[in-house]
Amino acid sequence: MRFWIKRRDKLVHSYSLVGYLLSPNQTIMDHAYENRSVIHQEAVVNLIQKLIVDPKLVGVDKSQSLAESISRFWEEYNWFARARAEKLSSAGKLWEDADFKSLKMDEYCKDMVEALDASARPTKMFRNWQETWERKPVGANGDVLLLERLQLKYIGFKLDENEGDHRVFTVHAIELKREPRRKFYQLVAVTKEFDKSLSFEDNDLMHYDVWDFCGETYDCFRVYYDEYATKIMSSQSSFKAASFVCCNRRYDTKPST
Repeated sequence: MRFWIKRRDKLVHSYSLVGYLLSPNQTIMDHAYENRSVIHQEAVVNLIQKLIVDPKLVGVDKSQSLAESISRFWEEYNWFARARAEKLSSAGKLWEDADFKSLKMDEYCKDMVEALDASARPTKMFRNWQETWERKPVGANGDVLLLERLQLKYIGFKLDENEGDHRVFTVHAIELKREPRRKFYQLVAVTKEFDKSLSFEDNDLMHYDVWDFCGETYDCFRVYYDEYATKIMSSQSSFKAASFVCCNRRYDTKPST
């Protein structure tokens, strides 16, 4: 451990972090997809600025080029990950059902999955308050890095509207709000009835809403995970679960896709 600590700064840098994300090894690829964090997002931005964005660009043109390159990187990264998963799942069976009986498992390796899932689960930390870095002033064209970090922190998590029918929303996007004297980001959350194949204008107004980064919104996050913690922990799912930490309380959940 001492050797690692001593050499960490020389081993952990933008090239190694992005190389980890883009590894062609399936085991590393799956691990990177599940465990990427802010440090990897920042490494991507750093390398795009250094290797891809034209150094002759300045001002708005430079920011626009950077934003387009970052968006394209993550679009292609996510597309490749999904295409790879679909290819593997469509490869066909390489075994017979009788093979599982001899191992005392069902066709989904249920016994093994439950044992592994109980012993080790990836953790996603959610700080249920507006952190200092989130209060960064935003310019007229937004802030690319701030937007990436907000998306990484919030998208996929659920909140209870905490009034009326207590409808449940899932954070779907982060949008830039422009007012005469200030620019700021907001959460866009949708219900399960929201049709993602349609635009917001074509969806029912009751199926989505906009939320500010304020105390009331964070209370809605808390209410959802307080109310549904037991139900989530006891539910069986074929998806890999993740631990959710909110206000010093730990729950088992999975971010929505």
